[in-house]
Amino acid sequence: MISSWTTKNKLRTRLRHSAQGQGIAEIGPALTILTLILIVLAEFAVLPLRYVIADELIKHSVKRLAQSETFSEAKSEFEGDGQLRESLVNIGGIKPVNLELSMVASSLIKDNVSTSSTAAGGIPREWLPNGSACPCNYSLQVVANIEISPAIVISLPFKIAGLSAPIACVISASERWENRTRDPVTKNYFLNE
Repeated sequence: MISSWTTKNKLRTRLRHSAQGQGIAEIGPALTILTLILIVLAEFAVLPLRYVIADELIKHSVKRLAQSETFSEAKSEFEGDGQLRESLVNIGGIKPVNLELSMVASSLIKDNVSTSSTAAGGIPREWLPNGSACPCNYSLQVVANIEISPAIVISLPFKIAGLSAPIACVISASERWENRTRDPVTKNYFLNE
């Protein structure tokens, strides 16, 4: 009876020692899956962050441009120095496709009735202050078509926006144009000059 108890005890000890290294075989695939999940989560954190930063840069640029004396001055500053385009590129992962500045006149009497112009002198006479379509609200608007690239581009045989290809976005920001006065020399409104 003693010998069978000793044999069982030796067998249990041998089984206990041989089961100690079994977790190592499972850790490799588990770490691979965990790494892939972390990459995808990092992608989904970077894209909104880049979008928010681009949105704030565009809003700041419109506020700065709305303080110009004339629309043509704002337009030349917007197109000439390229500060907004350069700032968007410096974020990293953002490619400005098209940036457009316009003056928008919205009727305060009729809902959803407005006109806009991308060139100086383009707002019709009836939409100017004291015109037949007035009272109006005037604002400077920037519409930016941008592409936001993922932080880590994953090579796939097909394109998935945000993982293997950039996401196309349109960001629009506007700021109220306060200068509704006329130029004393030309008698034209500054917002249309």
